[in-house]
Amino acid sequence: MFLEGPTWLKGGLMSEVLSDNEIFQHVFQAIPEPCAVLAPDAPRYTFLAVNEAYERCAGRSPDEVVGHGFAEVFPVNEQDPHSTNVKALRASFERVAKEGSPDSIGAYRYDIHRSSAEGGELAERWWSPRNLPLLDDNGEVIGILHRVEEVTEAVLLERADGKHTNPRSDSRQDSKARILIVESNTDWRLYLEQLCALKGEVRATDDLEAARDLVAEFEPDVVLVGIYSSVPESVALVRHLCTELEGRVPRVIASARSGSQKSRELALRCGADDVVFETGSAREILARVDAQLAGAVFEQEMAERSRRQIHELFMNAPAFIAIMEGPEHVYTLNNPAHNLLLKGRPIVGKTVYEVFERDNIREQLDMLDRVYETGEPFFAEEAPVPILDPETDELQTHYLTFVYLPTHDLDGNIDGVAAFGWDVTELVEARHLVEEQAAQLRAESRLKDEFLAMLGHELRNPLAPLATVADMLEMQGDEISPDRLAWVRDVIDRQVTQLSALVDDLLDVARISQGRIDIDREHWKLEEIIDGAVETIEPLVEGRHQSLEVVVPVDGLTIDVDKTRIIQVISNLLHNATKFTDEGGHIRLEVEGSGHDLTIAVEDDGAGIDPNMLPHVFDLFRQSNTSIDRSHGGLGLGLTLVRRLIEMHGGTVCAHSDGKGRGSRFEITLPVVVDATAISPLENEGLQN
Repeated sequence: MFLEGPTWLKGGLMSEVLSDNEIFQHVFQAIPEPCAVLAPDAPRYTFLAVNEAYERCAGRSPDEVVGHGFAEVFPVNEQDPHSTNVKALRASFERVAKEGSPDSIGAYRYDIHRSSAEGGELAERWWSPRNLPLLDDNGEVIGILHRVEEVTEAVLLERADGKHTNPRSDSRQDSKARILIVESNTDWRLYLEQLCALKGEVRATDDLEAARDLVAEFEPDVVLVGIYSSVPESVALVRHLCTELEGRVPRVIASARSGSQKSRELALRCGADDVVFETGSAREILARVDAQLAGAVFEQEMAERSRRQIHELFMNAPAFIAIMEGPEHVYTLNNPAHNLLLKGRPIVGKTVYEVFERDNIREQLDMLDRVYETGEPFFAEEAPVPILDPETDELQTHYLTFVYLPTHDLDGNIDGVAAFGWDVTELVEARHLVEEQAAQLRAESRLKDEFLAMLGHELRNPLAPLATVADMLEMQGDEISPDRLAWVRDVIDRQVTQLSALVDDLLDVARISQGRIDIDREHWKLEEIIDGAVETIEPLVEGRHQSLEVVVPVDGLTIDVDKTRIIQVISNLLHNATKFTDEGGHIRLEVEGSGHDLTIAVEDDGAGIDPNMLPHVFDLFRQSNTSIDRSHGGLGLGLTLVRRLIEMHGGTVCAHSDGKGRGSRFEITLPVVVDATAISPLENEGLQN
């Protein structure tokens, strides 16, 4: 640029210098910016020379300008509310003439008349002038170099686009861009302040220390700060703004008086986003400020976009997330998945010890303390965690797979712990169920194998006597005696009966399992059912010298059942009692009624049932494996048939025993009473031997 400070000219009058110095004239005319030389003859300020750029800008020929006063060439529009800007320009001329130092005005409106060809009316024009003194050999001001840059287009563009959007509008009420100027050079600071006023709200200071507090108070979007290698404080301030601010970081433009590469490198090494020099034009400075404001807006938009994305991920994450701060682990944030895990309980502001009972999750809390103290993450897989259900006020165990991660403040110190994980309760419970079902299937497979072995044994028992008598018949033939023949018939009859009973039980179980047995219900007298069952068991009771006590209601009670199947049920229970009761033992059959329910109980003082076996006595293929129990024979199907036949009648059956050697009691409840007349017990001593 041309003439940035006071300029000393050899010679006498300014007009003579301009007219006689051919080199000066050529240089002056070649300046690309509009420039004029004015005499310091206040208040007229006569034009002594103008360059071609000034002629084009003002729309005047040299004859219309040179030799005329400034106000004659550019008369003040008294109707113009911005005429105070013209007064400011004259005041700038006066300061330069009196003080001999440069003076600048950022941007002001000064309307000028269009040429006669364009109509001659006033047109809105905006300018950014810099006025520099021209000095003689004695240091006296002999002229004013009036360098001006038209910024009309920039102003109108700014007006059309509207004010810059505040890139931190989330924390400020206004939407106006904020620019802070930190500059020790008064003239340069005032110039930048006036120029940047086009772009937003401006604050300026020459105090480098106060600037730090002003950044925090004003929250600028752009800071223009003077940086000078000879002033270490200015270098430190640029570094502070670029690298040491916490959270909010403005865009930084370093300004320097010299246009050297050294000044630019110093500013960029300190972290500045851009550099401007005092030699820069107003349009260049505004363009750089615009670029940094746009960059600030873009960065904030990207930051806001990232914040929204992170927030959406946080809120929509299927995993639960919770943030705890401080050594007390105070909840400061949790997402909906975590809120769902805790059944909607509000936890923000509470410590983890207020949300969970320490004794219930002591291990997890100890690891939480360790993560906060050491910074080492902790991972837990399917950890059982009791969680309070506020509706039932009961603890429910949830299985959680999670990780504790330390969080850090801006200085890198641990300030909290983040919990991130999944509720895998359904997965764990499903796996447990599958494991239990697999174990049950293995157990049932083993029981089937045992049952088949037992079936083979039970079938072989009657076949051996049959084979024996067959051999005897073959050997003796017609010579067999009548007594021996009678014995043979008795053996065959007894073993065939036993085989038939085994086959019938097998077929009954198969038919019931396949749903191929129908219950033929009719009305029957209770005593007929009891008599039929007792008759089937009498031979066994007599043979083992046992006593059977029967307690039944009075005559006349009618029930709705399948007679054959209920007799089979009671017979099976009586047979089971007889089989597992020692000789001379006691068996009791008791029938009670209550409303439409009938209860049948068979009790004995026999071998009893092991507590571990009690829940399974009605299961298919179940029979005690002890040698004592196995010695009684049988396939263990009788009690299974009892339960299934009773369930087909809509009833229930259960077993009771105080343990091995203490007898047992089986109870059947049937909703089958038709005639619920008064019921009273009638004792019959049965078959005591």
